Amino acid sequence: MQFSSDWNNVTNATRISPLNKQFSYLPPEETETPQPTPSPTPTPTPVFPQRSFPIVYSSPQPDTRAPTIVIASPKNKTYSTKDILLTFTVSESTSLISYSLDEEENMEVSEEAILSILTDGNHSIVVYASDLAGNIGESDTIHFTVDTTAPNLLLLSPQNQTYTTTLQLNFTLNETASWTGYSLDGQENITVKGNISLKEMAYGSHMITVYANDTYGNMAASETVYFSVPEPFPVIWTASITGILAIGGTILLLRFQRTIKNKKRIERLRR
Repeated sequence: MQFSSDWNNVTNATRISPLNKQFSYLPPEETETPQPTPSPTPTPTPVFPQRSFPIVYSSPQPDTRAPTIVIASPKNKTYSTKDILLTFTVSESTSLISYSLDEEENMEVSEEAILSILTDGNHSIVVYASDLAGNIGESDTIHFTVDTTAPNLLLLSPQNQTYTTTLQLNFTLNETASWTGYSLDGQENITVKGNISLKEMAYGSHMITVYANDTYGNMAASETVYFSVPEPFPVIWTASITGILAIGGTILLLRFQRTIKNKKRIERLRR
């Protein structure tokens, strides 16, 4: 290839215009058809040898445990009411709950119950429960007592009469009392621990009632007794009356004797 600065002597050459006009003289480039992009080759998944594991089927253990039952009420104590609430707890779901009072036939219940119209005296109760598997449990036996009877209170002294000496308050009870007292003439109760002397009683009419409360809250009252304390005569007045009567009696006796003597003298004169 030869280079020359004279463009007229150059053959088989393409004239290149200045740079700003270069693209207008370049022949158009051939349009190439875009080739599709090849898909990436997927990474092969490793193949591991398959192993079979044995399937173990575990059967549930049979339920052989009986439910636990705890009685909350009644408790091992004495009640002063004939109606007592029965409450209890069970450790699991149940299909049947019942109770036996005083070893009698079982009574079915769902939750709590009222033990009504109980008689005075000793009682016992047991609660039974059957769970969904048929296991039967029972509670501890509860022993309790019902006492709704007031003490038998007998007032011995005073009685319905008049008293001129010191009064004695005497009464008896058929059981132990937690409190005893009396009310005189309808006033407030006065606490006493037993028999006492009623001193400095005012003259006139009175009434008295004795009360007693047993250890279970049953209150007893005695019959009301009416009595009186008379006012004594003055000592001086009594002595004066006695003296007058004595003197009077003597005068009458003397006069009577004199009268008798005079009567005998008259009879003699008549003879």
